[in-house]
Amino acid sequence: MNLAMLKSKLADRELNDYNRYILASLAPWQDREQSGGRTGSTVAEHLAGGVLVLFTLRKILALNELETRLLVAAYTLHDLNKLAGKPAALGQLANDRQWMGEMVVTLGVDRFFPAWQEYYGDLISLIRTHSGHQSLYGYDLIPAAGKTRLEPKRIRELTYLIRAVDIIDLSHHFDEREKKQQFLSLLNSFSLPQFRWISHKLCEHRGVLSNIIHNQVIQFLQELGARPLLVYPEGVWYLLPVNNPLPPRPEIMAGVAAQVKQYLDDFKVGDLDKVIQTTKDGIKINGSVVGRIPVASALTKVEELAYKRKPKFEEHYNKLRERLTREGVDLDNYLARKNLRLFQTQDDIVAGELIRATYNLLNTHCQNVKDPWQALFKSLNVDPDTFAIFNGLYDRPFMIAANLPYDNQTLRQELMQIWEEQWPAPEKGLPANGEAVFIQKYLQDTLVIKTGTDDSYNPSGMKEYLSAYIEGRHQQDCSGAFSGATEKMLSLQVPDGMQVQQFSNRLPGGAPMEPKRYISAISREQFFIERIVFRSAGPKSKKTVYLHFMPRQFIPWVQLDLVKQELGELLGHQDALLGIDDAAFKEGKAKLFREGLRATKRQGLSVPRFAETVAGIITMPVYLDAGTAGKRTLQALEYGARLALEFNLKVLISESIIPPLTASDFDFLYIDSIPWQLAAFFSARTLSRGETREFLTLIDALRHVDIALRKDISDGLLLELIQESMSRPLGLFTAIDRALERKERVVKSGARDVSLRVLESITRDIETVLAIIERRLPMAEVSSYLKEMAALAWQGGLRGKSLERNSLLFPLNTIFDYLRRDVATFDREAQQAVLAEYIFDYLERTKEYAGQRLAENATAFVTLFFRMLDDVFQGKVNRALDMEKDLKAAFLYYVRNQIKQAANKKQNQ
Repeated sequence: MNLAMLKSKLADRELNDYNRYILASLAPWQDREQSGGRTGSTVAEHLAGGVLVLFTLRKILALNELETRLLVAAYTLHDLNKLAGKPAALGQLANDRQWMGEMVVTLGVDRFFPAWQEYYGDLISLIRTHSGHQSLYGYDLIPAAGKTRLEPKRIRELTYLIRAVDIIDLSHHFDEREKKQQFLSLLNSFSLPQFRWISHKLCEHRGVLSNIIHNQVIQFLQELGARPLLVYPEGVWYLLPVNNPLPPRPEIMAGVAAQVKQYLDDFKVGDLDKVIQTTKDGIKINGSVVGRIPVASALTKVEELAYKRKPKFEEHYNKLRERLTREGVDLDNYLARKNLRLFQTQDDIVAGELIRATYNLLNTHCQNVKDPWQALFKSLNVDPDTFAIFNGLYDRPFMIAANLPYDNQTLRQELMQIWEEQWPAPEKGLPANGEAVFIQKYLQDTLVIKTGTDDSYNPSGMKEYLSAYIEGRHQQDCSGAFSGATEKMLSLQVPDGMQVQQFSNRLPGGAPMEPKRYISAISREQFFIERIVFRSAGPKSKKTVYLHFMPRQFIPWVQLDLVKQELGELLGHQDALLGIDDAAFKEGKAKLFREGLRATKRQGLSVPRFAETVAGIITMPVYLDAGTAGKRTLQALEYGARLALEFNLKVLISESIIPPLTASDFDFLYIDSIPWQLAAFFSARTLSRGETREFLTLIDALRHVDIALRKDISDGLLLELIQESMSRPLGLFTAIDRALERKERVVKSGARDVSLRVLESITRDIETVLAIIERRLPMAEVSSYLKEMAALAWQGGLRGKSLERNSLLFPLNTIFDYLRRDVATFDREAQQAVLAEYIFDYLERTKEYAGQRLAENATAFVTLFFRMLDDVFQGKVNRALDMEKDLKAAFLYYVRNQIKQAANKKQNQ
């Protein structure tokens, strides 16, 4: 994990000190995998996770600062054998005071806990007794033989807490009970107030809507005295004092439903900037909000945006004159003849924007209004013939506003009447409290709250959903399994990325109608919330890929708070996407996470804008405009891999806004759909943590190659380099060769030197990429042959008159030109003899001296090629011809490496 991520901005000195001194010191152990019950996690992850559980428990258990720092120090050091990285007994290591002192300094414990030497006996006692096995030595009865500063009773109590935290790390799944019960038993041995477990979970995940529900449930249960501790993807486990009674389950469910409804109501009207926006054609309202919020709130937002407009009167007048002139109308004469005045004040502009917004509403969302302008003329008592000459979007609203016989307040009342008549009632077709009803019904179906006293309740089962599905033939929810009523979905309410194939179900046989999406109230609520939470990339042509982040097992409550803070600080209050900044990688140095990202408007990651939308599963869309599926997947992979390592969370990359798998179904990173171009490299859809880090190493190396290659050519080559590298064994060489050819055409003079200089600057990066690719694609054998052939060609003089591309490729070009002809009448020995003679004859004509040594080199080169043909291509010429471009590009790269090595050797002599 990227240990620099957890930079707490909380006013919490102990936690800040831990992040500052100890967390960064765990870097050497973040790649050291554990075994046994902790397989899949690293030593650093285990140590940091346990400490964050301690910080979560600190306030619950009323630990003072000294005890907190002592416990954190002891837990950081408790797995001495794992820290040592060698087989040794814990007691033996604990007795080595010099080594212990070195580890205290190495791990930053001395700076986090300056009094560690004074409390060394307490520290060693807690370390020795953290495992129940150590009780054989009696350290829990006689802690460090009286060398502790704390009382023996308190040391024993703190030991229970250390053991509890160490055990809870083994509770890998939400429904696991054994380890949780052991943890609770040890915790209650420490604490005088006794605790019990309660939990909540949602049986399905609906993106940010589910996260909002999770957070509202947490808030509601916190108000009843519960303290969240373990956050799993599907829900949360809490500690509740046993003497703290809870109301009956129906009362809890009703209270949660009311709180969720209230939050959603406030959420809709609290930030309408995402769905009511100013455009060049006036203020427009997104279809997802129509009928979903009170009409007064929508019109008030429109008015607020209208007042923000800064008019440019002279510029507007000039454009108005030009438009009328094209129609053969003189503006001044027309105004005098009709006794009209131009718009001249801020009030005129505001009134005009209100009229134009009303027109946009009628024209876009009110299908029953056949002619929006005629409806407005009639409602405002305006002569249509007088104003019809003006442009309907850019001039007419403002001319009408400037010449109304009443003020803006009266105009607003008239427009409000239009809006109220045309604005659909929220949850049309449901009772007055329909929203509360469907939310309560949905929570009854999906929310499970277990209080430890009556756990017999279960949510709706398969039978109810299947019955609702069968009974609602051809009208099922297109995006979920909610058993409630559905209604037709307006086209403007369809989220970006929902494909035309995603309809509710098949139509009745032979039905002469178009397929139609149907949507339930809960799915519509989900889509509406997503529009507010995520910034849109604009044009619908951009492809959306979703990154779903989830913990390997659970994350402590404190860590979730830290993740929320970090996400909130990535962009602050900017209304922008988060893009990867290529310029940040120019120097080739390791970058902090944030240094490699920048705000952008075009494409990138849409970070959740509200902390309430972040819970056990964090979903973020990435808007991409790459032309092919392979390039889109690569871009999404880089975003997902960087954030997953940064936050130490698993990531699932999918085109579905709902993750199709759970965290236990894959290793560290999962790609839902692999394009054929990447299938060879990603033989499985999942990557481990190490493979994910290796993938980013490859990306960073290729980014350096891209920066060097595109200096004189305008186009970026990164995606092409990555795709070519991953699609076939020698594809990288072909991509580099093409780029160098383009570069040489642009530079012209000194083109050969340019290629050599560029290759020299990126050799290390190419070697890094090749080392990674060779582990995943079968290319090592063919590369070794090509290296040997390149060395023989350069050192043996097998080249043309110059060092240009074709001259260096001469011997290989000769072989391929020959193989493309029909040579079936010759046996292998004859073919080799003919080719060796062709090569030698040419060199004999072009070189001043061509003796026996050159002829032997030509023969050896041809022999090497045919040996490669037999070993790598099983003697099949057509397979080699299929890879001709790749083989030539790789050969050329290795020859140029020989030239560079020879030049360096000469320079050093």
